[in-house]
Amino acid sequence: MSVCFYVTGLKLNAEKWDELLGEWTEEHLDDILDEPRFSEEKEPLCFVAGLGSIRGIVLTLGPKKGAAELRLSALASRKDWEWAFEIMALALKKGGGGVERETGEAYTAKNLTRAQAHKEAEQDFIFSANAFQSRLGNGVSVPMGEYSVPLTPSDLPPVSEKNFDKVEKALAKRMERYIGAFRPFVMKMDDGSRVTTWALIPTMIQQVDLVTIDYADDMEVPYPQLREILGDRAEQVGDLLWLPELSPKKDKALLEKLAAARVDRKA
Repeated sequence: MSVCFYVTGLKLNAEKWDELLGEWTEEHLDDILDEPRFSEEKEPLCFVAGLGSIRGIVLTLGPKKGAAELRLSALASRKDWEWAFEIMALALKKGGGGVERETGEAYTAKNLTRAQAHKEAEQDFIFSANAFQSRLGNGVSVPMGEYSVPLTPSDLPPVSEKNFDKVEKALAKRMERYIGAFRPFVMKMDDGSRVTTWALIPTMIQQVDLVTIDYADDMEVPYPQLREILGDRAEQVGDLLWLPELSPKKDKALLEKLAAARVDRKA
């Protein structure tokens, strides 16, 4: 289930942590699509996720000076654990201090390794996946940053050492579609309508009034009609809607249906 690591005695403030994460991100540019940054709160919080993540890492600073908490939620992937161990090892290297798991076990650079991260990730994933089994039939969603992803029994069958690799990779692959999706701005127009855009690439959008589609002179389609026409080609992910990549040639019939549903907002 959820696992916490406490890093204490560090000579790192929020600014130094930002520098540390920036340095770490530079080494993972192919996987980390958005540079992790701390929110400006009393206890600054940062979310770290990338390709290969299932739950990501939640990093919180404070309240005590030199202290930080890294949380790995249930079903976190090997990549999530690996990155958490890398960040903690880098923090110890730059700021001294120590790392302790919530169970009281101490960690040093010697056991903050990729092999140890993968070992603990597998153990926790198997335990968590099997703990979820009784709840899957009632509908379970797991948070992933800003959104929640619904899980079904087919997404998460009973897990053992024999099928762990297959199940974990499949779930991480599914998460990639959301992590790698474009997040467009929402614009509030003079008439009060809320409009966002879709360039026919994988995109995560909020529920709005109109969606401007990069096809046939930037046509505007009402959100409900867009959702209905796309059907199972789109996917509801918590409060957001995932839109797929469409090809003007292969998906011509679908795009013609969307074009027929366009409206003239200025009319």
